[in-house]
Amino acid sequence: MKDISKKVSLLCSVCSNSQFMALDCEGKEVLEFSEAPIYKCSDCGCEFSREQLIEENQEIIDANLNEMKKEAVNELKKELKKSLGKLGKIC
Repeated sequence: MKDISKKVSLLCSVCSNSQFMALDCEGKEVLEFSEAPIYKCSDCGCEFSREQLIEENQEIIDANLNEMKKEAVNELKKELKKSLGKLGKIC
């Protein structure tokens, strides 16, 4: 089965920019986005916690998740048809 994954760009709720800088607790830029407690919009400068960004982008996240679910179901259907087709040829 093919890999079903997506990258979802989170947007600033103020200016809709998708570029952020990761900051540590003291406001210094860090390289590891996954460990940053604060994300600063590179356009308007607004700062968000990871939880705030996720909450404010939940609609985008949900829409992409629903699309991935549909893709996964379609892939499973294809795989099932292939498998059943092969089974029919054996019997």
